[in-house]
Amino acid sequence: MRNRTNAGRAIDKIIAVNDKLGNTGIKNMQGTTRIIYDSLPLVVSPKAFTLDFFQDVNTRKFPFTNLLQNNLQVGETIVIEDYYFNLIEVDANNVIIWERPLEYFAETEGLYRSDLNFMIGESRVLKSVKVGSSQASFNYNSTFLAMGTRSISSAGTDPNVSTITKAEKGHSIYKLRTDLVIPPEISFSAPVQFSGLNALPAVTSIGNSFHIVLTMEGRGSLLAMRTTV
Repeated sequence: MRNRTNAGRAIDKIIAVNDKLGNTGIKNMQGTTRIIYDSLPLVVSPKAFTLDFFQDVNTRKFPFTNLLQNNLQVGETIVIEDYYFNLIEVDANNVIIWERPLEYFAETEGLYRSDLNFMIGESRVLKSVKVGSSQASFNYNSTFLAMGTRSISSAGTDPNVSTITKAEKGHSIYKLRTDLVIPPEISFSAPVQFSGLNALPAVTSIGNSFHIVLTMEGRGSLLAMRTTV
C-alpha cells in the first residue's frame, strides 16, 4: 500500500500494528476502502438488552451483513475510522423496504441511549462509548441537517419565533478520535447495550420486521498476489 497524503496516518497505523503481529507483508497488499456491517433483529424490550454485532455473523448473509465470518481473511486488514447505526424494515422475502436513521421514528430515537463496546480478540478497544454522541445534535463532526430543523414562522408573526419542521437528514456518522486496526485472522465483535425499547414504529406491514444495523468504515487492504503500486 502506497502512502497518500490524506490517508497517511491510517495506513501507517495499519502497517505498524500488523508488523508487530508478524504480518509484515501487509505493506505490499492492495490498499482499499472497506465498509463492514451487520444487522440484528429489533424487538420490544422493557428492560436493558445487549446485541452482539458481528458475533455469529456466519449465520447471516446479504443483505444483513457483508461478512462471512467475524474475522478478516489473510492479507486483509481494516482501520475503523467511523461508525453509525440505522434501521431497516425487512419483508418476508428479506427485501429491504427502507433504511432510516434511528431518530427518524419517535419510538426508536431512544436507542441512541446505548453503549458501544468493541472487541478484537480478547482485547477491548472501545469501552462503553456513548452512541448518543453520534446523534446530530451532539455529534462534534456533524455536517448534515438535524432531524428537527428550524424555519421562520409565517409573515405577520414575531420574526424571532421559529417552528420545528421535520427533515429526513440526520448526521449519525461518528468519527472516532483513535483509529482501530483489525488485523487478519483475529475475531472481533461489537456488544452494544441498549436501555430498552417500549415500541416499534407503527409503519410495519404484517409479516415485516425491523433490524438495527451497525456499519463501520475505514481504509484497509486486500490480498494481492504480487506487489501493487
